[in-house]
Amino acid sequence: VFAYDPLQLDRHHGLTTSLPDPRARAYDLLHARYLVTHYPLDYPDGAPETPRLLAQREGLWFYERPNTLPRAWLVHTAEVYDSAEILTRINDPDFDPQTTVLLEALPPCELAPAQDAGAVTWVARRNNTLDLIVETSAPGMLVLSEVYYPGWRAAIDGEPTPVLEANYALRALCLPEGRHHVRLFFRPPLLWIGAGITLLSLGALAVAFWQLRRGSRRA
Repeated sequence: VFAYDPLQLDRHHGLTTSLPDPRARAYDLLHARYLVTHYPLDYPDGAPETPRLLAQREGLWFYERPNTLPRAWLVHTAEVYDSAEILTRINDPDFDPQTTVLLEALPPCELAPAQDAGAVTWVARRNNTLDLIVETSAPGMLVLSEVYYPGWRAAIDGEPTPVLEANYALRALCLPEGRHHVRLFFRPPLLWIGAGITLLSLGALAVAFWQLRRGSRRA
């Protein structure tokens, strides 16, 4: 089921509509585990990645998608393309998002093969803050199913690190070898500008009020 949203980001819309099929990998990347439709899905028997029917109620069909990716995972390989090529590559059957991330520029870090899959543990997931504990045996990249948007910041063990736009519309960041606390938090620049303007306005009002009272006392 798709609904019109005037606040939907252009990149998110481009990712989800790049292949109009409920089995599209874009939904795997976005951690879309369940699917609700107004009609039954019709695929040949044995078709790969076919959603599994869970229930049907009052003109709605409820499916479970079989290959949904986790909310965050580690990769140790990157491929670089322009944005249009990334959309094509995402839907390529040979592309494995669990091992490779797609970027529009070379990553600002070195990646190396890992001895194991590593571990990603969620500590907290709130609207404007995400906390994870990540363990990796080699330098890699942490990819999140969260949509990229300017204003998101990240820190590894308290040290700032860039948030990268990955897989066309998602977030990723470089991660060194070892066990780390990763925090992502939303701090848009306009928030601080607005807060500064508000403080200046309040200060100006306070000065004006003080001068008004001072003048009334002299009178």
